[in-house]
Amino acid sequence: KTAFEASGLEFYPSPTVTEAFVADSELDNVAVFRFDDDDLDQSRPFFDASGPERVGFEAELEGQHLSPIYIKLSAEKLADAIPPEALNTPAAPFFENLRESKEAFIVGDEATLDALVDELAGWMGIPGKGGKGAAKQPALLTG
Repeated sequence: KTAFEASGLEFYPSPTVTEAFVADSELDNVAVFRFDDDDLDQSRPFFDASGPERVGFEAELEGQHLSPIYIKLSAEKLADAIPPEALNTPAAPFFENLRESKEAFIVGDEATLDALVDELAGWMGIPGKGGKGAAKQPALLTG
């Protein structure tokens, strides 16, 4: 049992519902991305549900389940949004430090996100992108 299952939290749609959708759909050239340290990964059941003949692209990347999330907030830009009246509160020293800071608040890893974006671009057939994934055929984009 995974830590997520033990927590009692649930995703919607559930992996079972998603697997059924994939199995019943007529999707071709399905892309399967997985991260090497992902405790929540469901790519194997999705791969099995779609059928190997319908999978057009597979890639395993470094990272974990939340690796595609990357947030970078510049302290300097945040400081510009501080209203003047906030400088007359007990939090004023914090806001002053924020104004003087040149650092950023960062969640995630930009290099890991860049690797995923490159793989997505490779799957879509953009020349010079991708590398880890194995594309059987370029994705068909319509629009």
